[in-house]
Amino acid sequence: MKPIALVVAAACLACGLTSIAQTSAPAPPPPLPLPEAVAQLKEWRFRADRSLLDGIAARVTEARATAASRREAAALLASVLRSPAAFDAKQFVCRQLVLVGAGAEVPSLAPLLSDSRLAEYALQVLLHVPGDASTSALIRAAQVAGPARLGAIAVLGQRRDRRALPTLTAIMSGGDAQAAWSAAASLANIGGPDACSAVQSAYRQAPPAWRRVMAERLLACAEDCLTRGDMGLCRAILSRLEADPAASALRPALLLFAVRAMPEAAGPRLVSALRQEGSRAQRAAAQALLSLPGATAGTLLSAELPKLGPKGRALALYALAEVNGSAAASAVATLLRDPVPSVRQAAARTLGAIGGAKAVAPLLDVAAAGGAEAGSARTALGSMRSSDVEPGLLAAMQTGAPARRAAALGVLGDRRSPAVKPRLLAAAASKDAPVRQAALRIIRQIGEPSLAPNLVTLMLAGPAGSRDEIAAALADVARRGQTEAERTGTLEAAAAGAKGQELADLLGVLADVGGPGALKALRAGLRNPAPEVRRVALTRLADWPSDEPMSELLAEANGAEAQRDRTVALRGYIRMIGMDVGRKPEATVQLYRNAANLARTPADRRMVLSGLGGLPSPIALGMASEMVSDPELRAEAELALVSIGRATAGAWRSETRACMAALATSAGDDAVKAKAAAIVELIDRFGDFITAWKVSPAYTKEGVTFPAIFDEPFAPETPGAADRVPWRVMPAGGPVDQPWLMDLLAVLGGEQRVAYVVTRVRSDREQPLVLQVGSDDGPKVWWNGEVVLSHNQPRACAPDQDRATVTARQGWNTLMVKVPQNVMGWGVCVRAATPDGAAAQGLTFAVPE
Repeated sequence: MKPIALVVAAACLACGLTSIAQTSAPAPPPPLPLPEAVAQLKEWRFRADRSLLDGIAARVTEARATAASRREAAALLASVLRSPAAFDAKQFVCRQLVLVGAGAEVPSLAPLLSDSRLAEYALQVLLHVPGDASTSALIRAAQVAGPARLGAIAVLGQRRDRRALPTLTAIMSGGDAQAAWSAAASLANIGGPDACSAVQSAYRQAPPAWRRVMAERLLACAEDCLTRGDMGLCRAILSRLEADPAASALRPALLLFAVRAMPEAAGPRLVSALRQEGSRAQRAAAQALLSLPGATAGTLLSAELPKLGPKGRALALYALAEVNGSAAASAVATLLRDPVPSVRQAAARTLGAIGGAKAVAPLLDVAAAGGAEAGSARTALGSMRSSDVEPGLLAAMQTGAPARRAAALGVLGDRRSPAVKPRLLAAAASKDAPVRQAALRIIRQIGEPSLAPNLVTLMLAGPAGSRDEIAAALADVARRGQTEAERTGTLEAAAAGAKGQELADLLGVLADVGGPGALKALRAGLRNPAPEVRRVALTRLADWPSDEPMSELLAEANGAEAQRDRTVALRGYIRMIGMDVGRKPEATVQLYRNAANLARTPADRRMVLSGLGGLPSPIALGMASEMVSDPELRAEAELALVSIGRATAGAWRSETRACMAALATSAGDDAVKAKAAAIVELIDRFGDFITAWKVSPAYTKEGVTFPAIFDEPFAPETPGAADRVPWRVMPAGGPVDQPWLMDLLAVLGGEQRVAYVVTRVRSDREQPLVLQVGSDDGPKVWWNGEVVLSHNQPRACAPDQDRATVTARQGWNTLMVKVPQNVMGWGVCVRAATPDGAAAQGLTFAVPE
């Protein structure tokens, strides 16, 4: 949402202003003297104009400068409370008295405590007014039923006025449960031995239902006792609450409090709670143990581990990890074989935190065995920071079962250990699959380009059909090269001397790495006599990320002997047709026609339609319409027409409407009919807004955000760079209630950026026009290369927020709009009108070529 002030500004702009900065608001009159203003306030009734209230507030702020002026202002304000002034005036006065009120105003405030609408405002003043008069008024209000009773009790506690103790104690023992609960809260807030003893006494005598809500207040009293050092009363309160079933909900809080209040005796309490399987107290005890000295907590937890249930064991293990209970390492290690998976996982994590070098062996056993806890064990080994951990891991990867060696190797890789790098190639050549796979996984993670020659040798030494693992690692390593030579030099050299399946496998790795050298090698592979080489080269060229191999693919689609090869080539060729967004639509459609002529199966022709459906052009509409007549393609052709029509609805209204209107009656599928009809309805709702636009990419600049990005010149407005902007047709039709919106957020997304839209306007004569612009956020507009509007402000888009008067020359004119994006919505709408506001005549809008 945009700030309300900006919405008001937008309304001003809709009346014809082009910039807020061009019109200055009149300066507000100075506020009235306070006596005169207060006199008017007594007659004031709520209305939109708050200037009187704002003026009084300003005078009250000035009056706070001296004691005399505060007293004078307070007396004037209090006179309003005694007058027949309206509720709105009196509640405003109370808010001002909070700033300047004193004891003299209490007689004027006290009657308000019996007024259900004003009692709350009066209480806020009395909270801030010191002295006996305020206390007395609050005590009277607390003693009688009325709208201010509970509030008065609470305010007495907030004031911490000990003169209220007898009254609050009496209320707490009375029959009004809600008032008693509030009185107990206030007594706890006031604190002190008398208040706390009173709350304890009332708690002791109360029924269980009442004690359940009072327990928190009594615990607050215990906190007060602890703060004051009254340990006798503190312990008495704690013992009472621990023994009372009515206070069971407070058990976790009581445990934490006990650790603070009596740390020397907290151990037995925590142990007892830790044995209560699945209870809130059990979780609280595990947390409270962390507050004890590490050695104490470790000893307690270690002793309790065998006696606890599964949940208790898991909680104790987590606590041990936090307190670094290294003395419990042997007890924790036994839980690696616990029958409960969650306990085994917790044991692995904890042993990693407290076990040191001695934990390496048992954790490796767990990691090698698999299961839910294997990942926890591996994570624990990876995070251990003791200096003697890595020697143990290095030793473990040399001997023992393959799974255990692989686990050690994997952990060393996770730790990014420099010591493991010299051992990776030997491990990658291991005959033991777990070790080999672990080594290759690490090579893929951290291997450097210098490993490429050895990996090539290792890959080619293996039998054909089993080289995929090494090939994947080789590609990852090669991609880390800083230069083209580092990335593909070794592979190109190896490919130059390879034949048959070895060459085919090397070409596959080259294709995964990419780059000019790889493309050259694949092109050469198409001419290789070995069918396995040609097939890999063709398949990888068809998947190439750019359209560079189009000519080779077209030749193969036309002349390859095998139908499979022709199909692979044609599908790659069709995929690449749509990659060049700068190609003219006529040329692109012709390429699709060529591909359709080469297609030998319905599946291939459907691929043509799939590509054609992404081309926003009326020529594409024509070709898809022709293909509807093919009964094998009718369904796909109709879907392609709908896809194209949705993209061309704004830029080519008449052509699209005619096509969609026909499709809405003739389509073979009801869903397609409905979509075509919806496009017709959308076009009819565009009205006279301009919808034929092309849109630029989104532009950003490091360190420049809204609103400064508005003034940054990007390529579309920069001489020499504008011709290289990759414009594309802007799809029209925003949300249902905003069909005129060019929704940039839906097309480009993001925040703190700008984009441009451009259109061509043909006028049958020279004529004046008024461009009515709406945008989110504020726009900059060029007409025939000249800036005619610049309004940098955050706002939501609505029609006719800004206006610019221009002269349309006979023939073609160019309109470009720059729209910044701050946050949330992002879009633009433009309408060309006559100076008197009517829709302009004799205009044609077209997307630029």
